[in-house]
This record gives sequence, structure tokens and C-alpha cells, in this order.
Amino acid sequence: MSTESVKQAIAAFDDYCKEKRNYGTWDSEPIRLVRSLIQRILAGKNVKVPKTANEWQIYSTVAGAEIVAQNMHNLFSKIVEEVGKTTVAEANSPAFKNAIFAL
Repeated sequence: MSTESVKQAIAAFDDYCKEKRNYGTWDSEPIRLVRSLIQRILAGKNVKVPKTANEWQIYSTVAGAEIVAQNMHNLFSKIVEEVGKTTVAEANSPAFKNAIFAL
């Protein structure tokens, strides 16, 4: 694992959410959810990555919201995978913390 791979996974998720912001992907609710999930990952707890628009707290009544939610699930699952490979030393590095808390 490298901090760079975590940064890339986060950047891909972040870019997608910004691109799809008309679905509410960049509203405060999904952002708080993402931060909460990251905190759980870093605490060594299991996380269930949301799959549906309702679970992501995005605009579920907008056409295409479920596709957006599934794409968010896939992209965030990559973040979970990369963070899971993190050593304690890497997790304590300033570069890693900056990457994780960029969202």
C-alpha cells in the first residue's frame, strides 16, 4: 500500500461526486457519511459501503440516482480496499492523513 494509491482512490471518488453533484452527491449528508465511514475504517471497524441512493443519502427520486449510487459504492469500495492495506506507520504519516481527510 502506498499513500499514493489511497490518494488516487479518494481523488476518483471525489471527482465522480463533484461530476454528479446534481444528484446531491456533494451535499453535506453524503459527505458526513463518507467521513464517518473513513473514521470507522481507521478505527479498524468493519464498514458496510452504501449501495443505494437512500443509503448514500443522495437524491433518490432523480432519474439515474441508483446508477450513481452503485458507482459511488464501487469507487468507495476501492478506498476501503486501499486504506485496509495501510500500515500503522503509514496511517500516522502527515501525507496519509492529508489524503484521507481531503474529502
